[in-house]
Amino acid sequence: MPVIRRLAVAAVVILSVALVSGCGRRYEFPNVLYPPTVVGVIETASLDGRGWHVTLVDGRVRDLLEVMNAHGLTGHGGQTDAGNLFLEGAADDGVWWVLMPALGDGCWEAYGNPSSNPMVWDTGSSIVFMDGLELPKAAGFWAEVQPRGMGSRLGWLQPEGDVFEPSEPTSYCANARGEIEFAVLQWTGQRPSPPPSA
Repeated sequence: MPVIRRLAVAAVVILSVALVSGCGRRYEFPNVLYPPTVVGVIETASLDGRGWHVTLVDGRVRDLLEVMNAHGLTGHGGQTDAGNLFLEGAADDGVWWVLMPALGDGCWEAYGNPSSNPMVWDTGSSIVFMDGLELPKAAGFWAEVQPRGMGSRLGWLQPEGDVFEPSEPTSYCANARGEIEFAVLQWTGQRPSPPPSA
């Protein structure tokens, strides 16, 4: 085989391996998954020396006390503001919670940002984030860009650095039940329509 042809074949193999492995970045699927057992919209929240006290619009009160080893999962960007979505579940070492900011139109942002969540997995029935948060897909779930093979799983890998025109979803809409309804490149301020093929 001529030298030039061997070099060309080697270059193709190296490029293929780099593309399959996400250009050298590999993210392991979380060892522990955190599906929520409590989901609700926040009416009020307060913090005292014992921890957070969150009242949901349906009247439920969640006390996230330090003695319970309650801790927030990172990478979802929410605050304890009224109207934001609150999710809670059990962990081996206590209780976890997540706060998701309201986007409007019955949508709460489940994602956060690529620097804290560069990889998002699609398991078929649920969406899994880097910190292990697992949210079920809503009936009729759709994605603007289909997930691609990431090793033995499907997912979306965010490009590194600031990206002004993303090629992967950067907005994952959770509904008031904590189900992911859609994944789009960018939230535009109003609920998008699914593409004709979705």
